[in-house]
Amino acid sequence: MNTAPGVWRDLARHKDLVIGLTRRELFSPFAGSRFGILWSLLHPVLQMLVYMVVFSYIFEIRMGADASGGLDDYPAFVLSGLVPWLAWSALLNTACSTVINSASLVKQADFPAEVLPLRTLLVCLVPHLVSLMLLGLYVLIGHGTLPGSLTLLVLALVFQVLAMLGLSYILSAVCVFVRDIKEVVFVLTGLGMFLTPALYPPDMMASRPVLSALINLNPISHFVNIYRDALYWGELRHTLSWWLAAAFAALALFVGRRGFLRLRLFFGNFL
Repeated sequence: MNTAPGVWRDLARHKDLVIGLTRRELFSPFAGSRFGILWSLLHPVLQMLVYMVVFSYIFEIRMGADASGGLDDYPAFVLSGLVPWLAWSALLNTACSTVINSASLVKQADFPAEVLPLRTLLVCLVPHLVSLMLLGLYVLIGHGTLPGSLTLLVLALVFQVLAMLGLSYILSAVCVFVRDIKEVVFVLTGLGMFLTPALYPPDMMASRPVLSALINLNPISHFVNIYRDALYWGELRHTLSWWLAAAFAALALFVGRRGFLRLRLFFGNFL
């Protein structure tokens, strides 16, 4: 089964349905509020502002001697790692309920359940892209320029989108049968930020090899590294992370979509 072409065919065949479901998912939480869909944009804005204030004026952490190059800006360093992590956290928690919350649709014989993980991905990408733009604006205002690594950023985004889609397939399908996974994922994502290199300056990682080894076992850490190469360092510093992120994305998408298409035959018996 050609996974990537299969995903593309799903998008092309059910484009209007995917767009409609995504719009409803984005709008429905804010029904009746004055600002409506703008809240989905304001949330990442306010979140980014809080992080900037905390790391710029409260903690006042500075980059160490091991951080030569890059922007030499700890808030930018942290944000370039938190932006991909927050997207992962939102996706993992949302994916667990993707199929379960759409049980009435899935039980319809002619409904293409494979569009649901696509909807989940698109919903999580909206605040992610807003956060990326805000981070770019912060760097541009603070440093007068952006790292010359747009190609790296596009490649990092592609790898993350494919990997997130693969995990969306996997979690949305498996949680139909083992619903306790949702609670496990919720706990892990609450702790997960501290198991990535998002918050730790390079000198801290270098001086704590056990912590560094533990963090490198987390696949999401490598997505943090490649985003940081693109957004902070402006160069390819974590070559191994790029290869591992690409391999993880390909494996997750392949296994996730194949597993989803096989398990969806039994969804009706458990919903």
